[in-house]
Amino acid sequence: MNASNPPISGPIRTLEEILNWTCKPEDIKRQSFISLCHTIPEKQPRVMICHDMMNGYHDDRFDQGTDNFDAFSFWNWRNIDVFVYFSHYLLSIPPFTWRVAAHRHNRLILATLIVEEYGINNLLYKMLSPANFDLTVDNLVSICVTYQFDGYLINFETSVDNKFVPTLYKFLSAIRTKLQAINSRNLVVWYDSIIDTGELEYQDTVNDKNV
Repeated sequence: MNASNPPISGPIRTLEEILNWTCKPEDIKRQSFISLCHTIPEKQPRVMICHDMMNGYHDDRFDQGTDNFDAFSFWNWRNIDVFVYFSHYLLSIPPFTWRVAAHRHNRLILATLIVEEYGINNLLYKMLSPANFDLTVDNLVSICVTYQFDGYLINFETSVDNKFVPTLYKFLSAIRTKLQAINSRNLVVWYDSIIDTGELEYQDTVNDKNV
């Protein structure tokens, strides 16, 4: 199976694509047709696995499947609770096939929102500016609802000005509140990166510095 066999899942590469995103008829056709079977317990330890395979979207991107048996290398769904689809594109929407597989096994599946830019051109300043903040949050929520995944891994591996940290708190609170208002099972996970001073400083633990 090759690129001549649409439809094909892919990421969102630019902020402009997020800001200008609208739900199209073909998006509805690519919804996961399997829902989670029942409410997933929240008050217990959970195991999350992050799919990080050569920047993603290889043979697993074909919505109608592939004859490459090795395209899906994860089989132990019963041992996890949350599956994250990861790449280094701005927004990694889990391919249709992974969304179906996760929900068939009654597991949450998350997209990844990643920013790895530095300095005054840091994409975060534009993404979460007063002009774009609400539209960014609303469209991320709409994308999640349309494609029927279950939330986001927020991976901002960059430093920001100390004065910008409250905006990060506001963003995380806003997207979590809106997603969980739609479905209480929806999840927003913060990657251990930026600390409370705005610096990029991995803690490798939960402490009072984690944003």
